[in-house]
Amino acid sequence: RYYKAMHSLLTEEKESLSLFSEQQIDLGKIKIDEECLFRFSYTNTMEQPVIINDVKTTCGCTVPSWEKKPLLPGKTETLTIKFTPNTLGFHVKKIFVYTNIDNDPIPLSMKAVVIK
Repeated sequence: RYYKAMHSLLTEEKESLSLFSEQQIDLGKIKIDEECLFRFSYTNTMEQPVIINDVKTTCGCTVPSWEKKPLLPGKTETLTIKFTPNTLGFHVKKIFVYTNIDNDPIPLSMKAVVIK
């Protein structure tokens, strides 16, 4: 019981640290070699400024861009991802957002079916 309770508390705490209202985006069907932009909105619900230090992706076809200045409490900003698929089929791309509020990255993901 103790371990279940601790796991529950830790999981709830991690979820509350998430800046992103949506952590997965489904792009549906998109065409091969066509640039597709999608966005993750994030809001600072903390009492201190939040800085996105880095964003890592699992593929060179997925390129992030974001505001480099601190996000003040109560403010909202957007992480934009450019996805240019070069192979057909089902794709799942992972995006890892590193901030000043936690050592662990915030995981985001995108899925799509790439067609001709």
